[in-house]
Amino acid sequence: MDSSRPLRRAVVVAAALLVPAFLVYGPHSTPSEPALVSARPGIEWTRFGEAAPATLYVDASSLEREGNIVRIVELQDLKAADPDGVRSRSYLNEYDCRHRMHRIGQVTSHAGAMLEGQRLFSVAEMGYWRQIPGDGLFRQAFRHHCGAATPTAAEAAASATASAAASMEPGLPAR
Repeated sequence: MDSSRPLRRAVVVAAALLVPAFLVYGPHSTPSEPALVSARPGIEWTRFGEAAPATLYVDASSLEREGNIVRIVELQDLKAADPDGVRSRSYLNEYDCRHRMHRIGQVTSHAGAMLEGQRLFSVAEMGYWRQIPGDGLFRQAFRHHCGAATPTAAEAAASATASAAASMEPGLPAR
């Protein structure tokens, strides 16, 4: 058995779950007027915005709300392939409106634009919760999906600290 296989799998999983930050966190992202694009039968992708290296689309029909959590399927269409040959990827993005966080999972990456071409890899697992960045497309999507009534970063941090403290019982390790 090739001893590099587990390492290669870990690298692919990490790359897929992290979704390179420069694609969505850059200060040069701009919202756009909605434009419907259909790359796969049954899904109408709505153009959400654009950053220097990628355009972000959402599947509006996939939007789900459960308490403070908003889930939506998103598609990144890269202007050029990344070092792994990925030109586009779709994923489930979960936004925590109360704590100002998001996480990505159910990632599928393709060699072609708009999920066309060879499927390079898929990762079903959800990634770690991460703070919403100060700018970029994830920030714009968060504000769009969660609205203006979301807590400030300071309120969210205080709430997260209080929640963490409440979940710990004396004498027991943190869960």
